[in-house]
Amino acid sequence: MKERLLKKDRTNTGKKTKSNMSKQSWFFNLIGLLFVLVVVSYFFAPYASMHFQNNNAASLNGEQRVMFYSAQCSDCAKVYPKVFWHNVIDFAEPSKQIQTINLDAPTNKHFIAEKGLIATPTFINPANNSNSVITNTKDVSKYINN
Repeated sequence: MKERLLKKDRTNTGKKTKSNMSKQSWFFNLIGLLFVLVVVSYFFAPYASMHFQNNNAASLNGEQRVMFYSAQCSDCAKVYPKVFWHNVIDFAEPSKQIQTINLDAPTNKHFIAEKGLIATPTFINPANNSNSVITNTKDVSKYINN
């Protein structure tokens, strides 16, 4: 009998059970998990949008500014998150949105000839009918805020 009790004591030492974990510990674990998810989504959301969305633009919205990009372009990958988060923040105001069009999609190739695109990322502003190739994130911020 003594041997069984000693064996039972040895197996339970040092182990935390569900009842031993405090509510505070669960709370901090949950907060940590949420923080990790937010950080991961901050970096992954623009990447996913750039590669998997904007593949079928039937036409241009005549009032919105437009960004033509290629998912294979390193400069596009650098500036796209700025435009993406700008569109997320100004979601409720369509006039401030910047339409993004992926030129890698076969359905969007016609824009290259129609708009005379020679490089990406190309930004078109219908207000003053200007085309600009902008590869610097600071210049993209200026373009967004104008």
